[in-house]
Amino acid sequence: DGVKLSNTLGLALEGWPGVCFEYDPGKVASLAVSYRELPQVRICRAKVTPRNVLGFLGAFAVPSDFGVLSLDIDSYDYFVLEALLAGYRPGVIITEINEKIPPPLCFTVLFDEDHGWDGTHFYGQSICQLERLCASHGYAIAHVEYNNAFLVDARRFRGRALTALESYDRGYRQRSDRRREFPWNRDMEEVLTMAPEQAVAFLRRRFAGYEGRYSLSVGAPVDERRST
Repeated sequence: DGVKLSNTLGLALEGWPGVCFEYDPGKVASLAVSYRELPQVRICRAKVTPRNVLGFLGAFAVPSDFGVLSLDIDSYDYFVLEALLAGYRPGVIITEINEKIPPPLCFTVLFDEDHGWDGTHFYGQSICQLERLCASHGYAIAHVEYNNAFLVDARRFRGRALTALESYDRGYRQRSDRRREFPWNRDMEEVLTMAPEQAVAFLRRRFAGYEGRYSLSVGAPVDERRST
């Protein structure tokens, strides 16, 4: 709705221009009400996919080096981001990770235009999957805040890039308030202490109903052929 847990509302209130994409009609209505006095922020009801993201940004004349991207669609986020980076280079990327899946596991939901989040633990990408995208596009992991990763264009970054493991441990696994802030993850806690191969087996059992709709491995790259 553009307000609850928003990573960009503060920027809009400071006068930043932008465009918000949302597919749910109820949330679009809420967004329009919340942003009615922020005319520099445009609102578009659309389902963003890897196939159309470049077209949508072009239609709104978004500059190729725009400042901040906030991406959270609870599904095939990895492939949307991969497609976007083929034509745009935001200075900062804030993107959701599936915080339940620790390094060194690489996990992503595969692109299926009909897929939508069903309220379960099955969504998004792991921090290790995102790290691979960073490496191939010249971005650094600057910070993880629970289930949000903050990436910075490495050419502009003055700090030290974090590894997936460092950022995950600091931003989620070792946070003292993690269990209080994410009580719905209690049935996934054991994954955080399992050996990688055990964790893969656990997740394959947990995601048995989603066979063929995700990629999961220990440090191996996603099968790019499944992204189209």
